[in-house]
Amino acid sequence: MALMLGCWPWALLASVLDLPWPRQLGVIDGLPTTGIHAMAEDATGYLWMASSEGLLRFDGRRSRVWGDEHGLHDTTLHALHVDPAGRVWVGTASQGLLMLGVDRRRFERAGAQVPWAVRSGTIHAIAGGGGSPLWVIGSDHRLYMLPALDARWQLVDAAADSVTALAIDHVGRLWVGTSQGVRRFADGRLQRAGTAQGADGPIQALWPDPQGGIHASNGVRTWGEAMGRRSGSVSASGRPLLRSADGALWTQRGTGLYLTRGTHRQRVPLRPLQGPSTRAVEMYAAVQDRHGDIWFLSRAHGVWRLPARWREFTALPMAGDGLPGIRSHDVLALAAAADGRLWVAGSQGRLQRLDLRTGASSAHLDLPHAGPSAQPVGMAEDRQQRLWIASAGQLTRYDPARGEVRRWSLGGSFNDAGAHLQTCPDGTVWVAGSGQIQHWSAQGRRQLAQSPGTLGLSASMSGRQLLCSRDGVLWATDRDGLKTWDTSRGRFVPAEPTGSAVAAMAEADDGSLWLSRQDALEQHRWDGRVLHRLRRFEGAQGYPLLRAEALVVDGQGIVWAGAARGMVRLVPERGRVRVLGSADGLPVQEVLAHRLVRLGTGVLAAAVREGGLLLIEPAAVVEQGPTPVLVVNAVRVERKGTPLTLRTDAATVPLASSDRNIQVAVNLLGPGDADRIQHRFRLEGHDPDWVETGPVALRTFARLPAGEHRLAVQARHGDGAWSAPAERLLQVAPGWWEMAAGQGVALLTAALAVVLLGRLVTYALRQRAALREARMQRCLAEQASARRTRFLRRLGRRIRIPITIIAGWSELLLQGPLTPPQRARADSLRRAGLHLVQLVDDALDLASIEAGRLQLDHVAFSPVVLLHELHALMSPVADAKHVQLHWSSRLDPQRWLLGDPRRLRQILLNLVGNAVKFTAQGRVEVSIQAGPQGQGLQLVVADTGPGMTAAQVQRLFQRFEQADEAATMARHGGSGLGLAISRELAQAMGGDITVDSRPGLGTRFEVQLPLETTPQPTTAPATHAETDGAALVGTTILLLLPDPDIADVVAALLRAQGCRVVVGCDDPSALPGGPAGSWQLIATDPDLRMGDALAGTWLAQRWPGVPRLALTPRADADAERDAMAAGFTAFVRLPLGDAALRAALLQCRAVR
Repeated sequence: MALMLGCWPWALLASVLDLPWPRQLGVIDGLPTTGIHAMAEDATGYLWMASSEGLLRFDGRRSRVWGDEHGLHDTTLHALHVDPAGRVWVGTASQGLLMLGVDRRRFERAGAQVPWAVRSGTIHAIAGGGGSPLWVIGSDHRLYMLPALDARWQLVDAAADSVTALAIDHVGRLWVGTSQGVRRFADGRLQRAGTAQGADGPIQALWPDPQGGIHASNGVRTWGEAMGRRSGSVSASGRPLLRSADGALWTQRGTGLYLTRGTHRQRVPLRPLQGPSTRAVEMYAAVQDRHGDIWFLSRAHGVWRLPARWREFTALPMAGDGLPGIRSHDVLALAAAADGRLWVAGSQGRLQRLDLRTGASSAHLDLPHAGPSAQPVGMAEDRQQRLWIASAGQLTRYDPARGEVRRWSLGGSFNDAGAHLQTCPDGTVWVAGSGQIQHWSAQGRRQLAQSPGTLGLSASMSGRQLLCSRDGVLWATDRDGLKTWDTSRGRFVPAEPTGSAVAAMAEADDGSLWLSRQDALEQHRWDGRVLHRLRRFEGAQGYPLLRAEALVVDGQGIVWAGAARGMVRLVPERGRVRVLGSADGLPVQEVLAHRLVRLGTGVLAAAVREGGLLLIEPAAVVEQGPTPVLVVNAVRVERKGTPLTLRTDAATVPLASSDRNIQVAVNLLGPGDADRIQHRFRLEGHDPDWVETGPVALRTFARLPAGEHRLAVQARHGDGAWSAPAERLLQVAPGWWEMAAGQGVALLTAALAVVLLGRLVTYALRQRAALREARMQRCLAEQASARRTRFLRRLGRRIRIPITIIAGWSELLLQGPLTPPQRARADSLRRAGLHLVQLVDDALDLASIEAGRLQLDHVAFSPVVLLHELHALMSPVADAKHVQLHWSSRLDPQRWLLGDPRRLRQILLNLVGNAVKFTAQGRVEVSIQAGPQGQGLQLVVADTGPGMTAAQVQRLFQRFEQADEAATMARHGGSGLGLAISRELAQAMGGDITVDSRPGLGTRFEVQLPLETTPQPTTAPATHAETDGAALVGTTILLLLPDPDIADVVAALLRAQGCRVVVGCDDPSALPGGPAGSWQLIATDPDLRMGDALAGTWLAQRWPGVPRLALTPRADADAERDAMAAGFTAFVRLPLGDAALRAALLQCRAVR
């Protein structure tokens, strides 16, 4: 105890000891890094920080970072200086000296005329005074000076091998540390300074002293210098960092940070929340801003802040390292002692009595339970100065004067639950738990033990508070309002007619009761029968949205409410509500429930969630802090549809009359809760009074008329002082139409507009008539296109019927014994018929494309399999012309795509067919691979044919056009539709076809299709019947076709496959009978009508389960889909070839 008093003698002068508590800042406070190397404050009030991640500008709550995108390619900064003009100079690790202009857009790098040691390498230090030049220690460890921004850099002779440190004292004088001692700049040159021992040796660091001169260190000793005379010496273990405005000296010593006032030295507690926990916090620099806040820099632990008002509040942590404090981290209960000291029940299991003037504590006895998870303890001192404690199922009475301890059992309901204890003027004791209320006499006899429900209280309510007022009335908080003890009835009764839950209560010196409810505080007075409410403070009066569970009234009648968001201070007479937080110097935030007490000295003590105690001397709390600084951050406008940010460093902001959505953004500097900052704006001549925007730091004007508009803005933290008005003159330049000349032009333009309007009306009427005529013509064209399409479909059907006969008999003839001339004639006949069908199909495709009715399938297919099929189809054609046909694929054989394989086959047949057709000799190459970035499909068809000119290529994809029409038609034939249809099909699939050709060098077609990749579909394994054509021999087939000639041809083709064919007709009565097993397959036209029904429906009812083969002359794309929907097993379009027919029969047999 004597040691504590010896260490803290100045604390005896106050009711609460002064204990500075710097707080470490981190990401949650708006600082993204702990690697801060230098700090400076500009004229506005922003703090600039040189960090390992770039340049930071900190406003107290958040920071803005300048980095690589702003021209700072080396973000490791070692030095920082803000000159009087607001320019920011930074020294980098590898890029030399950089400057950020007042527009804050980009860094400017020194030009070639600047010395190399300044514009490259590591800059070791930067300094400058109010009107002095800029001083820099370059990468060569020499001193350079810039007299003015437009002057040339000068090398300054320091009469030493190297320059190590710079410092500017309080009068703007430059001090220089060198390898040969201290130098002082005077009379235009550096002069030797320093008389202390070691002053001529290497200097490691210099620090300015606000009271004059500097401090120098050579690594062995530290001394002060003033005008070349030795002013004092301290140990090397002590390094002065700052002399604050109150004259106190802050020093970093080997054992920590110290505060020296006069002859007394005080250790400063530092508890880091981030950074290395095993390493002591060591400060190497300190800055005091204009508001008096002190900022400390630590290389390993970043930035620390000590509020200017730190003396108003004291955080008393767990004692250790020679610091005062309590002997437990967590506080379970508090009670005021009659001698002005404080009883503390701690989580370490000890009862202590604490002297708040010194921080010294004395241990008295062990508590029944301890630990950080222990429940709150009930504790209070009676009028005989005996301490009563309810803890872990025991009631303890401790008499410190006699050292006497008595214990009684409270029962099982208090073993694992928290308790609240209250002593009354008559000496009795009340104990409240969640499951029981007990009343004890002063002698330790239990007089009552009942459940809360039995006594008129809500059952199982945790955190219940009891209060015995000065006149002996017992009060209890409850879920449905405040209740009082009725002695005559032996139970608690409601004290108010209707009420909501009460979280905490306190008695004022005038006998009134203060109640804390959700989001409100109320003052009441008891008349012996009814509780009368005198005042209520809620959101409309500035009370925050919180539930305070700790409440006390000080000697001045001021109410203090503790909650999770800090401390609320209410002055009832003035109706002033103030939420105290970190911006007000509150070192800790969350006050624990029912652990806020008032001592006889008037001091308030609270237990806090962060650990330890919060001590408040109410008389020392300043009503209002310093006036905050408000900065106009930006003015943004929308000019001609483009967002634009204007400069705000000047008092006048020029605007254009066409500017829209004019936004003025401001920023209130300093720490604090951003949600509690209040803003107000007033535009003279526009706003009759201030316009409150709450926490929104922005005002938007849709537009402003031409002229000058003065805008004033103010802001404040919570209910603190308003900032000085920040004013900007918004000068809106008039548009040309608002001037006399412009108005004359406008009148002339209006007259011309009237004349033009008449003409425009006439023109519009004509255009409307023309549009009506165009619509009619388009409608007629669409009708004509539809008629043409229907005609082509009918024509195609009618052409396919005779062509089927021609192609069928030709193919059967080719299967028989013919002489070579006969075989050539029959093959020519077959090919002529198939060519005629192709011409009709091209015309139908063209009509579908023109009508916008082209339908594409989206099915899974293998492009590699498709390529093999085309190779097998086109190889005989190429071999017949003695043309080499090469196929190659870079695709994964297992890759499947989603698209229309029939249309893709049509495109490839056209391209490959044309290539073979026009190549007299040489080769045709077909390649397939994935498209760009591995997506889609890319097909290339290249030949060594005659090639084409640019003019021929230009009209190549036009309908009914050929490269050389007369010669091509005469030699090769064709309609000129194939390539046009192919390209339009590719475009319908989302792709395109391009061509590259030169005369004599051949032609290269490239097809790009954006087809999606899809998983390979699961298929049933192939059966023997699917792969062996011999399985068709003996198959019994019923053939039903409306035309006997076609029926004869198809029957002959079926018999050629080895099938037994029975030909029927469309008359159901004339069909041969027989059960379902009579036919193994039925082949018919899906559009054939059997009586009143289509063939598919009728046959399914007559012979269910028999596979059906659709044979149709329809050429439209819907034919196959309609047939499959009608239940047909396979589909073949007439005319049919031997291979297609065999494949369809095998498909039907596989189903069978």
